Amino acid sequence: MSLVIFDLDNTLVKGQSQLYLLFYAIKYKKIKAVHALRIFLWFVAYKLHLVANPNAIVSYSFKKILIDQKTEDIRIFLENFFREVLKNKFNQNILSKLKEHQEKKDKVVLLTNALYPLAEIIAKEFKITTFFATQPEAINGIYTGNLKGNIVYGEEKVRIIKDYYSQDEISSGYIYADHHSDLSLMKLAIHPVAVRPDNYLLEHALKNGWEIIN
Repeated sequence: MSLVIFDLDNTLVKGQSQLYLLFYAIKYKKIKAVHALRIFLWFVAYKLHLVANPNAIVSYSFKKILIDQKTEDIRIFLENFFREVLKNKFNQNILSKLKEHQEKKDKVVLLTNALYPLAEIIAKEFKITTFFATQPEAINGIYTGNLKGNIVYGEEKVRIIKDYYSQDEISSGYIYADHHSDLSLMKLAIHPVAVRPDNYLLEHALKNGWEIIN
């Protein structure tokens, strides 16, 4: 039984779930156009590697969508988003890998900087029992717009996995990811798998003989 970690965006999902969510939020007037434009421009800058750390803009985007919203209303909104949009964006090749690991009774983990309530919906759909995601703060059933802790990105992913799993479990496992920000995590496993990798991760994967899935 191996530990198997899956990233979400550009790995299990083709593209950025948060970008899909942004357009969905615009459609249903969950975010003002001026805020949406700022977030979209950041996504462009991130794609062009002009922005290295997404913490500020991810926090900003989640705040603008969630602040003062009821947790139940957001749950319904995200379930509709998953059903209408995101469910059709999953990478079937990687879903096949996911099912293979589940059939072998491996410890499958979803590790993503997406919103926790969205990750919960995804995990339930694909029978993933363990997941870690960015947690929004709620008080008395209302989202404050703040986050509980850090976004699940880069070295924060490494910290989480090291906190929950032994070195032996991590080093003997699999990690599926697409972005060079996950390199520190991928280097810990004996089976790192680069999925539709960015140029930097692709170069590293080729140099080190890692499996690559496009």
